Amino acid sequence: MLAIREIVTRDIFTGYEVPEEFGDEFEMILVPINNRIKNEEEEKIKMKHQEENGFSKNILAQESEDVWNDI
Repeated sequence: MLAIREIVTRDIFTGYEVPEEFGDEFEMILVPINNRIKNEEEEKIKMKHQEENGFSKNILAQESEDVWNDI
């Protein structure tokens, strides 16, 4: 994922109320949101591929692996 991380001071946030508990320096992370939906779709595709691997289909799908149902 593309992101910008930078240590900043409270001086750059003139339009925002930053809690005093954050101190005088803190990390700012900028992440673009226009690619968020695309990234979520890619993650779903990756998860689908992970679920459909050979081990899951051939080993875990065997009846002998269903021992948890007997407990």
